[in-house]
Amino acid sequence: MSCAGESFDDKNFAQWYSCPGAIIPTGESCSDENNWGGSDLLERSRGLWYFVGVRDDGTTVMGTSEIIQLDRMGSQ
Repeated sequence: MSCAGESFDDKNFAQWYSCPGAIIPTGESCSDENNWGGSDLLERSRGLWYFVGVRDDGTTVMGTSEIIQLDRMGSQ
């Protein structure tokens, strides 16, 4: 996760995503209800969101998601 170009630490993550203790219980999710972006122009762009976490057993895990902003209304 990133805020102003820097990765979140556990405290930032917990606050930003309403996720107490920065712990996501199995089968649950955390989200930012106020997350949005906008522009006066329709522009195509791509980005990558990532998550790095640590399981209870100490195993490091990582997930990614490509974000594609279209330059037109409708689906890809």
